[in-house]
Amino acid sequence: MKLQIKYFIIILIMPLLAFCSNKDDNIGVKKKRVPVNASERAQQAVDKGGGLLDALNKKGNTTFDFATSNPLWRATIDSLQDIPLANVDYSGGIILTDWYSKGGSESIKINVNFVSSELKTSSIVLNAFKKTCNPNSDCKIEKLDNEFSYKLKEKIFAKARQIEIEKQKKTK
Repeated sequence: MKLQIKYFIIILIMPLLAFCSNKDDNIGVKKKRVPVNASERAQQAVDKGGGLLDALNKKGNTTFDFATSNPLWRATIDSLQDIPLANVDYSGGIILTDWYSKGGSESIKINVNFVSSELKTSSIVLNAFKKTCNPNSDCKIEKLDNEFSYKLKEKIFAKARQIEIEKQKKTK
């Protein structure tokens, strides 16, 4: 019985000892005093030069990662301009179109996923779907063949190359 009590106490104490740390564990960590009072925090931000409009006061070049700076993104948007877009998320790297039809019983939907911003064919994954409805309102959805996706990718990359060439001409 005493042996069981000793093991029980050791089991209880072990997790507590695991949280103990040595002073040397925090080497390189600087403690930062953050005021509790909101007005003190605001004054501290002003003293550091921070603030909502601080970017306007700074001089020099800035770097940004915005949709207009990505020729592949711009070319995709331009290539899909006649089709209604259901969801466009640059930060998530996705463009989803709504079902589109020029009349008739067939409509298409296109999903574009951006894997990288490099100008190469493996940078985007394009899936196209066709919905065919009969007069009884029975609809069948199927993935379009790779030929359609390939032609659309070619159009997108031709436009992206054109945008990139124009961009390089402007910088020279």
